Amino acid sequence: MKEPVEMQRLLLQQVLVQMDTTISIVQMEQILEKVGSDKAQLTLDLSNGWKFKKRYEECSFEKGRPKVVPNIEYVLSKPEDTLIRPNEDEQILLTTGKTSSDFAIPVYPSDFPLTIRHAKPGDKIALNAEETKHQKLSRWFINSKIPFEERKEIWVLEDAAKKIRAILGYRYAEPLFFEEETGKMILSYENKTRCTHVKK
Repeated sequence: MKEPVEMQRLLLQQVLVQMDTTISIVQMEQILEKVGSDKAQLTLDLSNGWKFKKRYEECSFEKGRPKVVPNIEYVLSKPEDTLIRPNEDEQILLTTGKTSSDFAIPVYPSDFPLTIRHAKPGDKIALNAEETKHQKLSRWFINSKIPFEERKEIWVLEDAAKKIRAILGYRYAEPLFFEEETGKMILSYENKTRCTHVKK
């Protein structure tokens, strides 16, 4: 059908005017081809440092160098009030008090030391209370339609037994207990730039 393609071409031209940039006819056709592609994630390098990105149902133009996510780990060796601010948008709080965060998980003395880090190849998360069903984080990212760039920035919580307890801001591992116990603390996560999608 030609009409939708022509409408897409017109909208694309309007976007390029707002971006104050021009591209070749060949690149314009490549963009339209990628918009109509069945592939979920695609990237196309354009002129003047611009990139066209398709991430599932969303398409965007970005300019500049890609964001570099440093390979940083935070180790909480003992249960004491701790505030971690990886950047100006994120906050990770370990406390014995209450939290207003939408994403909070209980931790206990036996869980320490806790490690907060980015996902690594081979990481798995338990999906049922019996811990007999697991899923690789790489597959979970795909099933949850998490864009490539965002996957690199996501934090996971690892306990002393090297088990992934949570994908911070997204889901908890099973089993998850909110029982009263001596020494229980709450670890919460907040991100100003990203909505919290809690999946239990």
